[in-house]
Amino acid sequence: MLQIIKLNNISKKFDNKQVLKDINIEIQNNKIYGLLGNNGVGKTTLVKLIFNELNYDTGEIIYFKDNKQSEIDYGEWYYFLKSGNLPQEIKVKAYIEYIKNLNNISKKSFEAKYNEVIKLIDVSAWLKLKVADLSAGQKKILLLFICLILKPKVLFLDEPTANVDIQTKKMMIETIEALKKTRNHYSCYYTFSRWSRAHFGSYIYSWRGSY
Repeated sequence: MLQIIKLNNISKKFDNKQVLKDINIEIQNNKIYGLLGNNGVGKTTLVKLIFNELNYDTGEIIYFKDNKQSEIDYGEWYYFLKSGNLPQEIKVKAYIEYIKNLNNISKKSFEAKYNEVIKLIDVSAWLKLKVADLSAGQKKILLLFICLILKPKVLFLDEPTANVDIQTKKMMIETIEALKKTRNHYSCYYTFSRWSRAHFGSYIYSWRGSY
């Protein structure tokens, strides 16, 4: 099985507070992992370290491509942020078009991807709405739709099932499970929801975060 990332003894402090201590994680291709813990234990910090948004104090993070040590390739990675980061005043159709142009996707390629993804997640009823008019769950579904259009090899999900109804949770989980089965990449999510843990993560890393 191909390795994607390996974390060796990662530790991180903010001022005098120990947020992460000696974290060891190995992530392989085409698997779903869960980073499980309550608020404030360092899940978001860990992902920011992986994406080089923060510097760790000790340890090392090793990235792999085709099972060989490599630099992180952000063109193949997608960080599924919380829906509050979406532009609110733009219409859904215009936002999807913006993402297409931002990523230099040709019209032909985009249409093929769009027609494929719309079968999994149908956002056609929202195209004329502003992002601000969508519910919290609909915004997360829109983000997942965009993610599938981009077809990343490595996907990190920021609490994708938090603050949404049961139906939306079910839809998102089924979509991500289908994604794992049909494409050569893995999905990683982190949440403290036991419901999500039972239905979502195949491999669980859990910690309390108090040192």
